[in-house]
Amino acid sequence: MIEQRAGAGAQGLEINSFGIGPARLDPAPAEPVRKTGYRPRIHPHSPTRARCSSCGEPAVATRIVDVPGPGLRWHDSCHDCMVAGFKLEQT
Repeated sequence: MIEQRAGAGAQGLEINSFGIGPARLDPAPAEPVRKTGYRPRIHPHSPTRARCSSCGEPAVATRIVDVPGPGLRWHDSCHDCMVAGFKLEQT
């Protein structure tokens, strides 16, 4: 699952709630996700598959978040952390 960059409000809440330090997130390009070559970050057979920013499990989803200060960063998530983030955003 891929999410496009959006307002930093809910994303900031999710990153803070999961204890993700912005310095741990990889820098991301300013272009739309679909044009970034994101697939190796989440493809199951990719040798460069990213790890979940929260727990370190293999990532199944990624998105670009705008973090105040460091700027645009990749936020990679495993299935469980992605679902937890959705639930957190709904509360």
